[in-house]
Amino acid sequence: MAFRFKLSSSAKKKRRVAFLKKSVLYFILFSALCALLVVAARYQKFFISDVEIVGNVTLSAEELKNQVLKNLEGKYLYLIPRKNVFFYPKGTIKKDLSDSFKKISFVDLTYKSFKDPRIIIVSIKEREPAYVWCGENKDE
Repeated sequence: MAFRFKLSSSAKKKRRVAFLKKSVLYFILFSALCALLVVAARYQKFFISDVEIVGNVTLSAEELKNQVLKNLEGKYLYLIPRKNVFFYPKGTIKKDLSDSFKKISFVDLTYKSFKDPRIIIVSIKEREPAYVWCGENKDE
């Protein structure tokens, strides 16, 4: 049989005050860490400055680049820019390029370096035509 000791009301009050102090301290530390993360994410040195397209044969590099830059506009939760090298939407860019340009069979995104200029490299592979249509109309 376990015995439970009853705490006096002053001991309960001290424990409650200590718990509240710890909770407030952890909340302040967490808030400061989040604020530091947002400030660091907005630092211009971590922004993607250019996009380089590699592997395109028939698709226009300018159109591909504009599509990628369109995905880099805006912010997450109105705080963290999408242009940040650590938070850029890699999956969204891949999906958007594959959906917009049906000729693309493979897309890969890599980051060149942290030195100036900060460039993201988009490597694509275009689909190879398997057949050649020799008729005048599609109905033939």
